[in-house]
This record gives sequence, structure tokens and C-alpha cells, in this order.
Amino acid sequence: METSPPRPPVGGQSACSPESWEWGAPPCWLLSSQKNLSLSKAEKHVHQFMMDIKHTKKIRSAAANVLRECWLLHRSGRGRRDSGENRRNQRRLLEAIRVFRKARLKQRKLRDHANEMVDLSKLQVMMSDLNGNWSTSYKEMERRIGSMEQKMDELSRAFQETSQLISRALQHRAGGNSVA
Repeated sequence: METSPPRPPVGGQSACSPESWEWGAPPCWLLSSQKNLSLSKAEKHVHQFMMDIKHTKKIRSAAANVLRECWLLHRSGRGRRDSGENRRNQRRLLEAIRVFRKARLKQRKLRDHANEMVDLSKLQVMMSDLNGNWSTSYKEMERRIGSMEQKMDELSRAFQETSQLISRALQHRAGGNSVA
């Protein structure tokens, strides 16, 4: 049984393939995580966009590999010559399908992360608005409390003046009745 050399994937290999790792860590992961820490909001969106494009290209490449392997399986199965070749093509098709599913999962995770990032920024904006509204409401409440304190002081003075006027009036009346 003769084994054929592995077929290169459509679209070439990634720069972040395990073969390119040195010292046990993927260099592109280290670079992207280090850059991500210092990116602005707009730069993060551009980074997310570029990563989405990269994953879309990988999905297209994986889909092309699935189609190619499917065609080769169909072509090798027509003659029914070698069951070993047929099994080999089936294994390659299953591997291509696995790669395709893995690429789709990575893109889905990336989009979920991008949505979380958008949701987080929306939450930050909402919290900022709530904080501003709370601060404005607190200042308005302080102003109203100050106004109410002034009115209470004025009412207290008015009650004192009224009670003094009533007591004078009663004294004047009591003094006027004793003279008559």
C-alpha cells in the first residue's frame, strides 16, 4: 500500500502555525495580546475587523479543502479500484470537515468577543450617563433642600412675629379692659 504525500491546504499555512513557534509560545499571540493591552477603542475595533477578515479567509480556505476532498473521494469511489485509497480519501475529507468546523467556531468566538466589547462600551456609556444624571439630581436635591430650609426659617420668623403680635394684642386688650 503506497501512501501519497499530504496535500497542502488551500490558502497556505498560517504565520501562527505551531511549526513557527519558538521557545514554546506562539509569537503572534504574544504580539497581539501585548498590543491589545495598549490599543485605543478605535484601534480595537480595527483589530477585531482585521481578525474577522483573517478568520473569514480561513473558513473559505477550509470550505475549498472540504469540496476538494469530497470531489477526490467521489472520483476515487467511482472506479472501486482500491478500498485503501477510498478510506484515505474519507479520512482526509473528515479532517477537512474538522478544520472547517474549527475555523467557524473560532470566528463565532471572535464575533461574540466583539459583541461583548461593544456591550461593555455601551454599559460604560450608560454608567457614565447614570452617574451624570445622579450627580445632577443630587445637586438639584441639595438646591431644593436649601430652598426649603430658607422657607422654614421664614415661616419660623413669621410664626414668632405672629405670636408676638397676638400676645401684644392680648396684652393691649387686657390692658384696655382693666381701664374701663
